[in-house]
Amino acid sequence: MERYQVLMSRAKELAFNTIIIGIGNFGTKVLSFFLLPIYTSCLSTKDYGTYDLFATIAAFVLPLVTALMEESMFRFLIDCKNDEEKTDVITHTMICIMVGSVLFSLLYLIICLVFDFEYKELFYGLIMSNIVVAMRNTYLRGLGKIKLYAILNFVLSAMFVFLNILFIVVLKIGVTGLFVSNIIVGAVSLLMVIPVLFRYVRIKRFNKLLMIDMLKYSIPLIPNSMCWAVINTSDRLVITASLGANENGIYSIANKFPSAMDAIYNFFYIAWKESAAKTVKHIDSKRFYIQIHNALRRILFSSLLITICVIPLAFNLLVKNDYTNAYIYIPVLLLSMYFANMSGFYGGIFSAYKDTRIMGITTIVAALVNIVIDLTLIHFLGLWAAALSTVVATFVMFVYRKIAVEKYVRFKTDIKELLCNVTILALVLVSYYCANIIITIIVLVLCVVYSIVRNKKLIKTILGRRR
Repeated sequence: MERYQVLMSRAKELAFNTIIIGIGNFGTKVLSFFLLPIYTSCLSTKDYGTYDLFATIAAFVLPLVTALMEESMFRFLIDCKNDEEKTDVITHTMICIMVGSVLFSLLYLIICLVFDFEYKELFYGLIMSNIVVAMRNTYLRGLGKIKLYAILNFVLSAMFVFLNILFIVVLKIGVTGLFVSNIIVGAVSLLMVIPVLFRYVRIKRFNKLLMIDMLKYSIPLIPNSMCWAVINTSDRLVITASLGANENGIYSIANKFPSAMDAIYNFFYIAWKESAAKTVKHIDSKRFYIQIHNALRRILFSSLLITICVIPLAFNLLVKNDYTNAYIYIPVLLLSMYFANMSGFYGGIFSAYKDTRIMGITTIVAALVNIVIDLTLIHFLGLWAAALSTVVATFVMFVYRKIAVEKYVRFKTDIKELLCNVTILALVLVSYYCANIIITIIVLVLCVVYSIVRNKKLIKTILGRRR
């Protein structure tokens, strides 16, 4: 009974943290999705495609600059027992990130002297901003300050949305406004990180063994993070090089819909990594992982079905002008996000066991699959090549990780449920491309009923607790 109560408390903590993180990140992650009418009305496909390419490359560069020590800091802070240990972990993280930032700045300066390209100063500011934001977020989460994390993110999210509207709609400075919005948010975040330097960073406490241990955790995550970026970056680079920035702009808008779904999932994922790590040494950890896995896969698949059904009803309200061709690629990209999200769940378990090596291997394989399909088919299928390469790559990673995670916990596959899922997904896709409003509404109602049936145990549990 006591063991069951511990697991239930972990589940409640996971749910609570997910809600708090969701509130904190709602502005940037979700409200920015509803800025689509502004983006598609005020920015050309070329302009938005250009910014999206820079933002994707910035995500690719980030792990090279920081060695992902911020992720190592988060995991090691969870195990800290006192302020001295926290000081040591944060000190070594800051040393590594500051050294990496200086080296990158010198290299970037050389690149800018050799090559001349547009937005180079703003691009540098975007990368530095991303580093500071990542550092701030993992520091607060690692210390368990979830409420403060949520409040700060909510405030900064509101600022980001306001700045987007100000720069793009009012001042009409286009792509520059997108860069500057991110940089200002990063600058404000830096002001929040500075007190950490004075409170926790003690250079004299440098410990070679601790630095090695933290790097052993973070370095295998670098190929994992970079290859995730490759899955996105390769699409953007190949599209831009082969089809032009206009097509990349269309593809970027198509990706906004799965990105919104991924943003909501990330509220859970951030909390999940912490819960998985805290539970890993518990005697019933495997039972906890299985329960969360079963609930998550049903929720994610239900969300996939309903989202695909809703898009035909909302697309023309959100997307304007030259971006309407994005419609046909959205379902495939949503499906790829489902596989990516489930892969992320397994990644949380690998992270809990500090087995980051397998995360890197599985993502490298997926990235290679993505690049090969992209390069092979882009001239024959156009943007469809990018969409198909993404869904195949994420499916490969999903299967690979599901097999690999079995050395820690075995997740059973319900064949009957799988067949039902495939059948209704096929029906949803047919209704989506038929683009008939009546058929879409009928299928939407069917999907809602199906989702309620599939998630009835979770719904009963939630309603039972509320009573």
